[in-house]
Amino acid sequence: MNSAQTTPETGSFLTTSPTTQTPEQSEDQEVPQAFHPPTLTILMVEDDGELMEMTKAVVANWGWPVRLVVAKNGSDGLLQAGLNRPVVIVTDLMMPDMDGFQMLKSLSEMPDLQVSRVVVVTGMDDQHIAANGGVPTGVEILHKPTPYDRLKEIVLTSTMFTPSACSRTVQ
Repeated sequence: MNSAQTTPETGSFLTTSPTTQTPEQSEDQEVPQAFHPPTLTILMVEDDGELMEMTKAVVANWGWPVRLVVAKNGSDGLLQAGLNRPVVIVTDLMMPDMDGFQMLKSLSEMPDLQVSRVVVVTGMDDQHIAANGGVPTGVEILHKPTPYDRLKEIVLTSTMFTPSACSRTVQ
C-alpha cells in the first residue's frame, strides 16, 4: 500500500508498505505482527521535481515500508531532518536558497542528527565538489543518474547497524 501526503509541518512524504502475504499463505490469512518490519524514514533533499518523482517510484518498489520525506532546498531539509529524524538523508549539492554544502555543514553542527547516514547524489564531478569545499568525512557521494541499487544498499546497511533506527521511525 502506498500513500502520499503533504503538510506544512512535515513536508511531502510517501509511505510505502510491502504486501503482508507470504507464498505459503492464502489471501484470507494475515502475517503475525512480528513479520511487519518497522517503517524507515528517509529524507530526500532535491530541487528537481522529476528526480523526486522517480525516486518515490523506485523506493515504493523496494519491498519494505519506507516513509520518504522530501525537501526542495537545504533550509527545508534541515527543518525536515529535525522534525522527522530520518535514518538516511539523501541530498543534492546544487539547490536554490541554501545549497547542499551549507546544509551538510549545518547538519554536522546538530548533534541529534549526527546518527543519520548522509548521502550526496549530485551531477557535480569530484573536482567541482572539492572546489566548493568538499563534503564532511563519512558522507558518501553518488553521481547522477542516481544509482538506486547502491542507494538501497546504503539504506539497508544504515538500518542494520543502527540500534536506534527502529525507534526513530514514524509508523
